[in-house]
Amino acid sequence: MSFRIKIVIGLVVIQLLLLLILVWSSLNFLRTSNEVELSNYASSTASVLASTTRPAVLDRNKDALQSLAYEILAHPNTAYVRFRDLEGVLVEVGDPVALARPFEEDFLVEDVSGKGHLSQAVGGQLRHSIFIPIE
Repeated sequence: MSFRIKIVIGLVVIQLLLLLILVWSSLNFLRTSNEVELSNYASSTASVLASTTRPAVLDRNKDALQSLAYEILAHPNTAYVRFRDLEGVLVEVGDPVALARPFEEDFLVEDVSGKGHLSQAVGGQLRHSIFIPIE
């Protein structure tokens, strides 16, 4: 093998390594930015839901909470809605299988092997849970 061919092969290998590093870092950036946006979306949705339901939870108005729960349940990919206070569950509607599972908070999006809700799929679909304390 001539020196010229060795140089060309070496350059091709270096370019392939740099391309792999570029693709890997780009995919990592996309994954991270998507996780941040998902977390921001969940937080803003939770804040709106908490401010909407605060008067009904504080007054323990189960009729108002039940009507809100059915409105929320009408959104796609919502398995269940549960409103609770310090004394226990006020209203819960939705899939009985999903309601039977205890709430366990997920801290990482990629936590699919732990005990969190993301790993406990209902009907083979991923699910996410939001727990909102009202102070």
